[in-house]
Amino acid sequence: MEASFNRNEIVQNLGAEKIYEIIIYGREEFQASLYNEIIKVFFQRLSEENMDFFQFAKSNNFEKIEIFLEAATTYNQVNQLFDNIKNPAQKIQLLNLFISNIIKQKNIENAITLAEITTNIKDNTLLNFLENKIIEIFNETQDLTVKNIFGLLFSNLIDQRSQNLTNKQFFNTFDKEKYELPVIDRVPSSEIFDSEGRNTQQYFFYNDADGRTSFENFLKKYQIDSRWEIYDRNSFVIIHAKNPETSKQILIYANKPEFDGITDKNKNAIKDIKADMEIFDPPLTPAITVHRGHFFHAWKTIQYLSLTAKIVLFGSCESYFNFANVLFKSPDADIISTTGEGTRFINDPFFKIINDEILAGKDIVWKDVWEKAAAAESSHKRYEQLKDDPRFQYYVRPDENFRVRFVKKFKELEQG
Repeated sequence: MEASFNRNEIVQNLGAEKIYEIIIYGREEFQASLYNEIIKVFFQRLSEENMDFFQFAKSNNFEKIEIFLEAATTYNQVNQLFDNIKNPAQKIQLLNLFISNIIKQKNIENAITLAEITTNIKDNTLLNFLENKIIEIFNETQDLTVKNIFGLLFSNLIDQRSQNLTNKQFFNTFDKEKYELPVIDRVPSSEIFDSEGRNTQQYFFYNDADGRTSFENFLKKYQIDSRWEIYDRNSFVIIHAKNPETSKQILIYANKPEFDGITDKNKNAIKDIKADMEIFDPPLTPAITVHRGHFFHAWKTIQYLSLTAKIVLFGSCESYFNFANVLFKSPDADIISTTGEGTRFINDPFFKIINDEILAGKDIVWKDVWEKAAAAESSHKRYEQLKDDPRFQYYVRPDENFRVRFVKKFKELEQG
């Protein structure tokens, strides 16, 4: 949930420079609706101050321009941004600066921003420039990492804008297969059970009103299903089910919010859970990690991700933007995240459906899971099914998460 304050009060009396600072230094705090309100005022201030965006950015030495461009692509404002720049040559100059920084820093997140610009830009002159620039760098660079980045960028151009490409000669000789983004449409059942037939999961809840409500709602989903048993271990619970036909079992560890180890360091269920997992032979390792709580708690969950995690579920708002940090800790994980508001009214039935699939011994096929979730009954009194809840559209299917697919392919290319 977003904080309940009058957003207009934040920016209404500020100039363009202060609003820009709010955007670039408060980037992780934004949801789409808040950003759209602030960016609207920002462009109004530019007009009042008789500047376009390029003039403004240049006067501020293009400070943190990559963050501003990432936000613009994420919230579908990239065309408005470039339309605001009056001089066509300065549009090219801004892109050249951004591309130069990608080459210099070899920053994969900035490369993803450039890929999303090429996907969404409507100005054909800019698109043609980007196509030719990507080809030029790909052909001329001697740096393998840079070549991999720009090979992926051209591969994305083929996928998204093939009808607009003008350099047919390069298109016909480009090794598309080498740079094609991976298909991550499923997680095989065999990959989420250990050698003893155990699927281990860990849920993280935090000690605030949202965390406590989420924990209660989460427990209710399993209390009303007779296949599941709940064991209270004082600081945490274990939720257990076993498939009588296959003998495979699921063990869900969830800390009680008041034992998050943060509000009171002496009440740390995370340590207790780790100790309990180590009793088993072999020790349990979470194949699935679930973050429940506000987005500003996300980093606390991410630090506990395991190298071997196969699925990471983020039920918090705006969790889509944590993808790089998640993949750093769990490089093989498929990620469910949100681009807007996350809610327990979707998280609990959604994640329970995934567990029903796992318990049945099925592969987790994301398209099928999404269809089942969309048709699931909503516990929210306003909606009949989850798909009727407008917040459902914010949940990003792993196989449709472009940023994760881009990073995974890049790492594969880098590893040779």
